Parts: sequence; C-alpha cells; structure tokens
Amino acid sequence: MKNGLFIFLIFCFSLLIISCSDDEESTTDTDSTAPVIAEVTVVATPTNDSTPDYTFSSDEAGTITYGGSCSSSTTSAISGNNTITLVSLSDDTYSDCTITVTDNASNGVTLNISSFVVDTTAPTVSSVSSSTDNDSYKINGNITVTVTFNENVIVDNSSGNPRIQLETGTNDRYANYVSGNSTSILSFLYTVQSGDNTTDLDYKTTGSLSTNSGTIRDNASNNVTLTLASPGASNSIGANKSIVIDGILPTVDNVSSSTSDGRYFTGDNITITVGFNETVYVDNSSGNPRIQLETGSSDQYASYASGNSTRVLSFLYTVQSGDNSS
Repeated sequence: MKNGLFIFLIFCFSLLIISCSDDEESTTDTDSTAPVIAEVTVVATPTNDSTPDYTFSSDEAGTITYGGSCSSSTTSAISGNNTITLVSLSDDTYSDCTITVTDNASNGVTLNISSFVVDTTAPTVSSVSSSTDNDSYKINGNITVTVTFNENVIVDNSSGNPRIQLETGTNDRYANYVSGNSTSILSFLYTVQSGDNTTDLDYKTTGSLSTNSGTIRDNASNNVTLTLASPGASNSIGANKSIVIDGILPTVDNVSSSTSDGRYFTGDNITITVGFNETVYVDNSSGNPRIQLETGSSDQYASYASGNSTRVLSFLYTVQSGDNSS
C-alpha cells in the first residue's frame, strides 16, 4: 500500500514538472518579425518645397530613425499610413535618404526614399536678342525677339500671353510670346506698325518682360525673375542686334519737272519729277505708278519712268492731240 502511494506521488510530481516546463516555454516566446513598410506618397521631383512631405505605411507601430541626407522631427510610427515632413533641405539631389522603423521587440526594417530633387531657385534671363536679320524693316515687317533663360522654362498662356514692351518711338509696341515652351529660349513676335521708328531696336526698360497674367516657370514651378539687362547694355537686343524700324510713311516734298519751261506740242515729252522726304523704292511688277495731269478735255497721265531707290522719281508725259493747258 505504501509502495502504491509512493508511485502515485511520483506520477503527480512528474505531471507538475511537465506543466511548469510548458508554462516556462510559453513565457519565453519572442517576436522576431520586423515591421513591413512601403512608400505611399513620394516627394515630387523636382520640387521647390524645401520641407517636403513624405508618406509611408507600416503594419505596426515603432520608432523612426533616418539615414542619409534626410531627417525629420517625427520619431514615432503608427500602424497604417505615416506622413513625415523632412527638415529644411538645400537645393540638391537626394538619393541616399532612408527611413528605419523599429518595433517594440527591437526588430527594424529600412526603406529607401525614392530619389528627388529640391530646386528653389528662380530662373533668370541670360540674354535678349533676335533671330531676325540685321536690317531696316517697314510697316508689316515681322521681328522675332528671343529671350534666353539659364534653364528650361514652361509657359502657361491660358490666362494671358507673356510679352515684351519695345521702344518704338511715339507708341511703344509689344512683342508677344509665340513659341519655345519647355525650352530655354522663348520667341516673341513684333509686327511693325505705322508710325513706329527707331534706329536700333531695343526693349523699353529692365522691367519690359511681363507675364501679362500668364506664367513662366521652371520644372519645379519657380516663377522666373523677369528683370532684363539695361537697354543698350550687354545681353540686350540693342547690344546683340542692329535692327532699324522705319514705320513712318514717306511724304511728298515737291512736284516739278526737269523739262525746260516752254510750249510743247503733240508728241513732245515732258518729265515730271516727284521729290520725297526720304529714299523710296518702286515695285511696278503689278502696275506702274502714275500722276494724272490737268490737260483739258481729256486729262492725261504721266507714268513712272525712273528713279528707283532714290528720293526723286521721274514720270513721263507725252503730249496727245487735243491736250491743252496754259
């Protein structure tokens, strides 16, 4: 009987040891699984924001540490989406930034932040010139003014077209933007109007370039600095080109004749001369200029004969039968 009781006690004690061993094993289980993190919203590139936001997801909470050239004041992660603000960044390319999330069991995982560029510097005008040849231009002549920037620029003229005010005499005209979007050279078109006049075309002031309710920006959305070089100074139209604008119409100074005073009869020739205030050019390929004369019952014409590219044109009149004038 005593032996049986002893065996029973040994059996119970063995069960107790096994139970305690199971409890000990259950209390020593550890968390060896690192959080799972992924990018949600990357930093736009290029960006003109020196403190950009970045969003990533994590499947558990933990602490955040930063590596590379980026950092943030946010040091705790939650389970779900986390938006952090990177501290002030200078203009540069950022390709070495990392985020590490470490859970409460010291399991850490590192995420590489997608490369991005910070650009907070506004584009500037390098030079203003023209793709139009050096020459003298009359009414309806077209002049293309070119503005070169230090980087590619993007034009939005949906709300207003950029333009440059030119110095063209009594009425200062505008050259309006026509082409060059997404390049470093924008083209502006000016058409010579009646009355325009200058011996060396240039813009009016250093502030003549205007967006006119449109925008000119770089890829990072920085608005351009519109300031130009002083008119006539290096990098201005006047310094780069020699374009003359002559939109003033020639006027007649006098009408006379190179034929001697006297009486003229049928078949005789009389040369009429017309003097202008400047050199004129005749194109008679489609019709010959002429002057109507008072010659009695039938008024005859003196037709253009010579004098192209001079200030005096000659017209020839031949006396017809019946012509009469005192």
